[in-house]
Amino acid sequence: MTAVTRAAEIDHARAPHIPVMQPRLETSPTPRTARRRALLLGCGGGSLRGVSRSLAALADELAARRFSLATCGPAATADELLVALATFVRGARPGDTVVIVYVGHGVLLEHADHPRDPDSPRHVQALLPVDHAASHADDCRALTGLDLGLALRHLAARADNVTLVLDCCHAAGLVAEPGSLRDAADSPWHSRLRAALGERLAATRGELDEVVRLVGCATHEHAYETSDSEGGWIGLLSRTLAEVLAETRELALTWADVAAAVHARVREIRPEQWIGLEGPRTRGVFTRADLSPPFGGYPISATSPTTLEIPAGRLHGVHPGDRFAVVAADGTVLRVSPVTSITATTACLAGSDAPIGARAVCVRHCRPVGVSVTARDERDAAWLRPLLRRAGCTPGAHAHAADVHLVDGEVHVMDPDDGAPLLRARCDVATDAVVRVLQRLADWRRVRAAFVHASPGVDVVATTTRGDGPPRPLSAAALTSADTLHLQLSNAGRLAPLIHCAVFRVTSSRVIVPLTRDAHGVPLQVGEAWQLGRHEWSRERTRGLPVTPALPGVRTEWLLIVGQPAPLTAHWLETATATASPLPTIMRDSAPRPPWCMALPYRVRGLDSWSNTDAASV
Repeated sequence: MTAVTRAAEIDHARAPHIPVMQPRLETSPTPRTARRRALLLGCGGGSLRGVSRSLAALADELAARRFSLATCGPAATADELLVALATFVRGARPGDTVVIVYVGHGVLLEHADHPRDPDSPRHVQALLPVDHAASHADDCRALTGLDLGLALRHLAARADNVTLVLDCCHAAGLVAEPGSLRDAADSPWHSRLRAALGERLAATRGELDEVVRLVGCATHEHAYETSDSEGGWIGLLSRTLAEVLAETRELALTWADVAAAVHARVREIRPEQWIGLEGPRTRGVFTRADLSPPFGGYPISATSPTTLEIPAGRLHGVHPGDRFAVVAADGTVLRVSPVTSITATTACLAGSDAPIGARAVCVRHCRPVGVSVTARDERDAAWLRPLLRRAGCTPGAHAHAADVHLVDGEVHVMDPDDGAPLLRARCDVATDAVVRVLQRLADWRRVRAAFVHASPGVDVVATTTRGDGPPRPLSAAALTSADTLHLQLSNAGRLAPLIHCAVFRVTSSRVIVPLTRDAHGVPLQVGEAWQLGRHEWSRERTRGLPVTPALPGVRTEWLLIVGQPAPLTAHWLETATATASPLPTIMRDSAPRPPWCMALPYRVRGLDSWSNTDAASV
């Protein structure tokens, strides 16, 4: 039974039996000129002492931003949560900006019947009201991620802008993909909750791509409380989020900027707590506006009074000595700082504290990437030079990203690795096409240089199948559209007990495409294997990654596997392959330690014909 259906039954049939509900759901008057509505839910008790202060801190900030408030807590029961949520959803209308905040207990439950029902998730996350111990097989007194996800989908269908804040344990992925933890707590009331889940686990979760979710910790981790200035207790995420929002009321920031600032402050107090962001990363705070910085770059966090950190390293083409401009949210250039130290995914810049929303934009690479140019006429070479500058390629550089031939008014661009042609067109019509192809090749050259071909932490088995045939090694022959790719990752357990893995595909035209849908990476325990298949690459029941050749002839593609102990999060790779939006890649938010990387090449056979039309469209 879903949360909304169950709430409706409670609202109409059982309301007389829950008289404590009404005093706890206190609604302030709705403004006439704006529809900004917020619902604050709190489920304290047990080890939690700061739920009341957490709700109060966030309520003050939301009220300052002209939100009308409805509060259910700080000790809400299951019935109270469901009625408050259903009432809030029913009151939404087009044009509303709505926020749901939950502060309290979160838990990760295991589905005991999962081996007999493989279409249901093995684990499910839930929010725990104060009467969760009263659950039994016919009444699950917890708000599971399935229930909350369904309510959010109904809310998103009514309102234009939906934001969810979860300050609880096991928060990441609670309304996205099910968690993957293997150490669900074993207590009597957990057993009753698991028995009560029943058929609800088989419900279709659907997508919540338009809902912003700020989560207080990773799927397998805990959220923490801290003492405030008055000696009381308060949720660490709640306190820090309220502070950051109060400091940035006059700034037009994205949720990614706010999440990065909150995470940096939380890490100073609790290094083991990770703050994540799910959903639209470039959406403005409490707006529908896309606030992608026009100048690009990487967000900045301060790791010490004299050091700034950016989520870009050798994987992104950054080198020691590169110079980055520190740009404020309003576009003001504050300073230019060099890279002082670097890992595979993180670089440190010299400089003092940067304001919230500041970004670092590379203004000079110390190790340029160039191209090999062959031309019969000096005029052809002169035509190409400004295009090379636009593509970020430096003539004369030792590292070559492409081979370019200019012959009889035509330009030919080839991959230097295998000589495969990626573009052939007339010079007078191919200016933008040349720049795009050179940018893709240069970015791929920088990324590939940071990858190794063996990993001591992750074991990978890659195979292909055709129809109902047996699995074959990945490099057995060139693949066609009749083949599918299969990838199995396993934690060998030699370096870390838990590894978060992400997978990327590099197409034959050198576009980097993320394949793992979960932005936090797939958490693998020691000895655990995970088969990438239908849930990651296709909404249909097919298994494996379909092969979709786009270019004629035989081309080389790659599967890139990245693993690290800390959760991953989506961030932006400075690359010209992005068209509608920046391409996501990984960002490491933990103590400096390199990821484990693998690059698996395979060949793809495309069309047999080649034409200028095909080339110009690459």
